Amino acid sequence: MEGRAEFLKRNEFKGDIKLPDIKRGELPCERYKRRKAERQQQIRRRIGIAALSGLIAFGSLRTYMEYRDSKNTLTLEQALENGHTLDDLGINKDIKDRIENIEDMLADENIKNEELIELSSKIEAVQMDVIKNKLSEVLNIAPSDIRLIPTDEDKRAYIDVKNIGIFERDSALDVFGKQKTISDDISNFIDEIADMQRTKDIIQNEDIDRKDIIKTYKKAIKETSKFAAGHMYGFDKINMKTIRVSEMEKAKKEAEKNQERDF
Repeated sequence: MEGRAEFLKRNEFKGDIKLPDIKRGELPCERYKRRKAERQQQIRRRIGIAALSGLIAFGSLRTYMEYRDSKNTLTLEQALENGHTLDDLGINKDIKDRIENIEDMLADENIKNEELIELSSKIEAVQMDVIKNKLSEVLNIAPSDIRLIPTDEDKRAYIDVKNIGIFERDSALDVFGKQKTISDDISNFIDEIADMQRTKDIIQNEDIDRKDIIKTYKKAIKETSKFAAGHMYGFDKINMKTIRVSEMEKAKKEAEKNQERDF
C-alpha cells in the first residue's frame, strides 16, 4: 500500500505558483479598474497586431505607418491641396498664414528661447481666432460678438455669443428656454486652448525645457491646423465634421471613376 510520503512525492506540483494579482494597499474597486484597464490595453495591442498582420497577409502595398496615417484627420494644408477653400472652411488667409508661420518657426532648430516664450501667445491667439471665425460664419455674426472662455473660476469652459446665448459642453438654457450646446470635438479644442494658457503661465514664470516646449507647441499647432480644416455647422447645437485621410482618398478614387465613365 502506498504510503503518505510516496503519494505526496508522486503528486508533487511541478509548475510555478501564480500569486493573486494584488498590490499592497489597493482597494477592491481600484484593483477592478486596474485589471480592466490592463485587459483593454491587451485587447488594443492584439487588434493592432492583427491589423498589421492582415495588411502583410493580403500583400498590401501600404506600410503600417501609412495605414495609421490614413486614420488621421486632414490638416489645413492637406484640405486646401485637395480642393477645399478658405471660404468653405470658415477661416481667412490671415489665419492660414499665421498657422504656417508658427509651423516654420518651430521647424527652425535655432529658434531662441525668447521666441519660444512669445510663441505661446501667438498660438493661443490663432486658436481663438480659428474657432471664433468658424462660429461667426455658422451663426452669421461678427467674430467680435463672440467671447470664448476656455476655463473660468469653476473650471467651466463656454462660448458666450452676443444676443444668442451661452454654448457649452453640457446643455445650457438660453433666455428662450432652448438648449445651447457644442460637440465634443469643439469642447476638446477649447481644452487645447486652456492647456496653452496654462503653458504660457508656466514658461513666463519658470525655466523652460526647450525640447518639451517645442513638442507641446507642435502638437498644439497641428491640432489647430486639423480643427481649421474641419466643417462647423448647426445653430442650437454646434457640431464639427473633420475629414479623415482615408475618406479623402476614397472620395478621390470615386471622382476618378466618375471621370472615366464620362469618357
